[in-house]
Amino acid sequence: MKLIYLPLICVAAVSSLTSCSVFKSNKTTAPEPVKTETLGQTEQAIEHVLYGDWFITHAGKMDLSKTISALPIVNFSQSDAQNPYLVNYSAFDGCNYNNGTFAITPNGKMQSTGEPISTMKFCGDSPYEVAVVTGLRSVAQYKLDKNDATYTLYMLNAAADTLLVLRKSNIDFINGAWSVDAIGGTSVPESAEIQLVIDVPEKTIHGNAGCNTLNGKISIDNDSGSAIRFNDVITTRMTCPDIATEQRFLQALNTVVAVRAQATTEGASLIDAQGNEVISLSRLHLK
Repeated sequence: MKLIYLPLICVAAVSSLTSCSVFKSNKTTAPEPVKTETLGQTEQAIEHVLYGDWFITHAGKMDLSKTISALPIVNFSQSDAQNPYLVNYSAFDGCNYNNGTFAITPNGKMQSTGEPISTMKFCGDSPYEVAVVTGLRSVAQYKLDKNDATYTLYMLNAAADTLLVLRKSNIDFINGAWSVDAIGGTSVPESAEIQLVIDVPEKTIHGNAGCNTLNGKISIDNDSGSAIRFNDVITTRMTCPDIATEQRFLQALNTVVAVRAQATTEGASLIDAQGNEVISLSRLHLK
C-alpha cells in the first residue's frame, strides 16, 4: 500500500511557510538500558531514515500498540528532486487516506505546506482517526531517535507536546552485497561461492545461490524491529557439483524471519523462528 509522501523544503524556503527446576533466584537483574541516539536532521537522515513506511504507535494520549492489531501507517517520500527538505506524506488513519506535503528544516522544524487532501469515508470504529489527522496537520517540529532495533519519529506541536509517535524497523545494515559463509553452522565450500545483494529500499534480493541465479522479494515488518522474510524466490534450473549446497541454502532462506547484526558491520546473521542463526553472512565490497 503506497502511503503519503513527506516533502521537505530547504532552509531558505522555510521563512515563506504560513501553515505548513529448577531453582529460581529471588534476585532480579535489571534489563540493560536501550542505547538511544537522537539523529541530526540532515539530508542523509531524511533520505535514509525518514523516507519509507512508519507505523503510528501513539496518537495524542492513545497508545495504539496496546489497543489495535493493525497500526495506521504513514509513508514519507521525496517531493522535489532538487529540494531534500520538501517531503510528501501519505497516511492511512484507520479510516481515510490523507496526503500532503511537509516543509522540514535541518533544525527539526516540520510544517504542513499547501492544503492536505483526504478521502471522505465515514467510519464509526476508528476512535484514533481524529488524533492522527490532527497530528499531521498541527505538527510544527520533529525528532528522530535510533536504537538497536528501531527508529522512532516524534511529531510535536509548537509547544513541544507530542502529537504522534511513529516507529519503523532499523535494518539498514543488511542493505548491500553479501557472501554466504555458513548454513546452519556448516561452512559453505569455496567452490559454491553463494553471493547475495539485498536491496532494502527496493525490497528485492538477487545473486548466485551457489549454482543458479537467484531473484526474489523481501518483506519487512516495521512493527517488529528486525523482522524480514524472503518471498517469491526463483532460480534458474541448471545443475552443478554444488547443487546440494544450493538446496540447503534455499531451504534455510525459506525459514528466515529476522536479521541480526554481528559484532561489526562486516557480518550479519539470518535468524529462524526459534532464534537460531541459519545463515551467516559477510559483507562484500564490490567495485
